[in-house]
Amino acid sequence: MTHLFRGSNQGEAPSIAGKVLSRPGEGRLYDQHGSARLTIFADTEFVSVAVDALSEAFTNNGGHVAVIVFMPDHAHLILSGAHRDSDLLAMVKEFKQKTTFRARKTLPSFAWQKDFYDHIIRDETDYANQVRYILRNPVRAGLCDRWQDWPHRFVLGQTWEDLALNIATH
Repeated sequence: MTHLFRGSNQGEAPSIAGKVLSRPGEGRLYDQHGSARLTIFADTEFVSVAVDALSEAFTNNGGHVAVIVFMPDHAHLILSGAHRDSDLLAMVKEFKQKTTFRARKTLPSFAWQKDFYDHIIRDETDYANQVRYILRNPVRAGLCDRWQDWPHRFVLGQTWEDLALNIATH
């Protein structure tokens, strides 16, 4: 199971209820939007703050692999847990809390949207399609000519070469 996360920073405190336990190799895709379509993720320094917060949350909550694309006004995350006790919702909640706390030092009005879109990725083909979709998002938005040129894309728990091998046959 893979999870897709989508939401925004609409001036509300982060609020995620429930718990998702994932089996090794399962994941979810999350999509999170920013408040009033602020272009906060166009700022390399802010993206660095968000990546650091996600990396900490990923480690603290049993992350296995992740693919992340920050668009100017939202973020796409594909997350999977390393073991049965991995808690993907806790990972997202911690990421949102840490990002909010750190962002408010320079942007006091920053807050994530309360809700987000999530999608369980059920197999390798769906995973490959979701990875391609989020990586191509900057190209579709006219922000770059090739996804490889977009500076705000990251992986955790794997290399870009590993990711390419994992999605090449699906």
